[in-house]
Amino acid sequence: RQHTFCLIKTPMRLSLAGGGTDFPDLFSQIEYGSVLSCAINSYVYTSVRLLNEKFHEKFRIEYSTVELANSIQEIKNNIVRGVLTKLECNDLMQINVISDIPGGSGLGGSSVFCVSLIHALNFLNSDDTSPKLLSNLANQVELKLLDRKMGLQDALPPAYGGLMHYRMKSLEEIEAQKLNNQSLVKYLNQNIRLIWTQEHRNSETILKGQITDISQHIDLYKELRDLTEDAVQKLRNEHSAENMYSVLRNTIRSCHDIKNIIAAGVVSSGAEKIIDMLTELGVHGYRVVGAGNGGFVLAVVNPDNALAFKEKFINYKIVAPSISMHGSLVQHIS
Repeated sequence: RQHTFCLIKTPMRLSLAGGGTDFPDLFSQIEYGSVLSCAINSYVYTSVRLLNEKFHEKFRIEYSTVELANSIQEIKNNIVRGVLTKLECNDLMQINVISDIPGGSGLGGSSVFCVSLIHALNFLNSDDTSPKLLSNLANQVELKLLDRKMGLQDALPPAYGGLMHYRMKSLEEIEAQKLNNQSLVKYLNQNIRLIWTQEHRNSETILKGQITDISQHIDLYKELRDLTEDAVQKLRNEHSAENMYSVLRNTIRSCHDIKNIIAAGVVSSGAEKIIDMLTELGVHGYRVVGAGNGGFVLAVVNPDNALAFKEKFINYKIVAPSISMHGSLVQHIS
């Protein structure tokens, strides 16, 4: 092998509209899913070092805990076990992962790690590391091998990067289109805020309920899809800050309201308090990020409200994300 160590930097994802339409079980009933999302400048860093025979254990995995294992089946971390199984990896190795933002935040952390680890292993094996392959393998691991109840979108922004529109008809048929509107990127970088609810949650538990009740809400999922398609069409060539704000505010808020009908428990007590505070400020473009019931609340804060927002939420943890124009990258090799 040319290299025995690599460090991969993989961006987290922020869904702006259409989340929920990416469930594979939906596609036959709504024709296709449609999601507007972006990669952001919060990252998962995954390193893989191939070891020699002097080490006692075959696998050393360090994240919030340390695992030592002699077989893939012994590994407790689901993502690591799933990826090594899918890629049929038998090398002795050490895997380390560090994240800018903790799991359970609604920013697709598990899928970001999955993309990142696949990227590292494929790079060391001189295999394909294209965004299409990385996202496809990550979805195969999580949806098929691990049988997780989730949509397809989480693995896409970490692999592709940038501000993108995704149309999904199946796991194998995903259309990824970049929105090459620098005015829009600049507006989002300046005016998007993430407010931490101080509540972690398990997205799979919440999504299981949504997937179980899919047939009861087909019209609402179609409305989510159409809202997203309409927003993408309007924003693709829009350069007026006032018009961008109007489209983003109305689309993000409508998606929030629809998902609140589809899935009970999307809005936690912490998120509800934040939403009440935003409403008092006159900020109406908001939604709970990810599956909901904790994590972050996304808000589009008009420049006129920026100072009042800062004062209102002085006791909250606020993230002002910027769009990461690149997907998963090799940061260091040796």
